[in-house]
Amino acid sequence: MTIMAAEIRQVPAVVREQLGSAGAAADEVARAIEQARPGWVSIVARGTSDHAAIYARYLIETQLGWPVGLASPSVTTVYHAPTDWSNGLVLAISQSGRSPDLVAVVEAARRGGALTVAVTNVPDSPLEQAAALATLEGLDGISIARLAAATGMPKSSVYVLFGSKERLQLATIDAARTSFITHVITPAVTTTPPGRQRLLQLCDGYLDYVEQRIFPGGCFFVTASAEMGGRHGPVRDRVAFYQRQWRELLLETARDAHDAGELQAGTDTEQLAFELGVILAGTNIAAVLHDDKTIVNRAREAIRVHVLT
Repeated sequence: MTIMAAEIRQVPAVVREQLGSAGAAADEVARAIEQARPGWVSIVARGTSDHAAIYARYLIETQLGWPVGLASPSVTTVYHAPTDWSNGLVLAISQSGRSPDLVAVVEAARRGGALTVAVTNVPDSPLEQAAALATLEGLDGISIARLAAATGMPKSSVYVLFGSKERLQLATIDAARTSFITHVITPAVTTTPPGRQRLLQLCDGYLDYVEQRIFPGGCFFVTASAEMGGRHGPVRDRVAFYQRQWRELLLETARDAHDAGELQAGTDTEQLAFELGVILAGTNIAAVLHDDKTIVNRAREAIRVHVLT
């Protein structure tokens, strides 16, 4: 068997793994596309990603019946030609998320009213490094110059990618959310049914996330919430929105457990979800400050006491 044939045979398993690891994010993208109801699709890619783009073109046209074209980045980056992006979906495919011309097209499309979706290997993205830096130096410490120095990218390339410090901060928050979904939420929602078991898995997943130091400064959103509290503006609002989504997920899952009769009669699910959230956030602060994993173990026991008794 040739190497190419062997790789082709691996495709179904790889697709299943990707859908499993990115299930929550994929569902969110699907909902956004369904709500936007785009009239056309433009795919922007380069190099080996062009092959994926061609396959995606056939897939979208045959399965959804939407017309699809392949974008020419130079129209935006070289000729600076105005383009009517309204009522469309722009799909960017990039291995690294670093290609300045692809990012420029996506930014232009977003400003022009298109729904934009990026498919990239996030762990290799400079945004992953930005999120890690933010847990140590704060979102205020994240700038185009700082990220360029940390990643070894030219400052001009980082500027093309983001354009301003605020846009970099917002993109960093989004990347941290993607990481949180991948490490905490997706494993819980794909392996456990709604209810008490899922509630425990969400909490365990969060504590694993802290214990493994996915980001060196612990949970990105605990750090960012403390930094942004009392401020105003888009950066603070984005952090608050995602943090609120986490609280609501804990509450929704606690209610599912209560409705299934898995919690003690008379349990106040709002209070339970609040206390679990406080335990998790407090554990992150103490475990990172003291570099003490026994704090995480105590938190696991405290959560089981709250949920099981």
